[in-house]
Amino acid sequence: MLEVRWLGNSCVEVVSSRRILIDPCYTVEPEAPADIILVTHEHSDHINPEHLAKARKPETRVYAPKSTLEAYGIQGTPVRGGDEFEGVRAFSVECWKAAECIAYLADGVLHAGDAADFPSTRAVVAFTACYPEYYSRYVESMLKVRPRLVVPVHYSPEKHMDRALGLVEELRRAGLEARLLKPGEKLKLSGVLD
Repeated sequence: MLEVRWLGNSCVEVVSSRRILIDPCYTVEPEAPADIILVTHEHSDHINPEHLAKARKPETRVYAPKSTLEAYGIQGTPVRGGDEFEGVRAFSVECWKAAECIAYLADGVLHAGDAADFPSTRAVVAFTACYPEYYSRYVESMLKVRPRLVVPVHYSPEKHMDRALGLVEELRRAGLEARLLKPGEKLKLSGVLD
């Protein structure tokens, strides 16, 4: 079984046989410290050093682009597109004004930070930003990936709910399953890719 929680901003908590936290900048705290923390890029809405410190335990492994580790002085393992580690695949993607940006496929969950173009891979669930000017690119990417579910992230429910709702509508119109999660809401999925 695969359990995911959106924690606000672009932060996603993934629980399977291990606990993974992606982009530790959240509005709802993780339920427990992570075994692995993955950071897509250096923007402050994707990594908050205080949140990173709270979400880790002594044995937590942190993976991020080298530029992100250096920008924040974080001890971790630098990641580049094409790397595979601990059952996680890393892909180079373009994020707006980022020095480097990495999309991750971990335990069936695909997360690409701010990227509008996702790597061609399979996923159980994909988390995507929801900027209206990129709706067509998100839809095109998700039609290639064909996840069981697409969940918009990287928006403020109080200020920009219309962005997320608009993307859900566009994805559904294209024949894709999409839904919103409230910050902190759990979603349980079968983790088997078929």
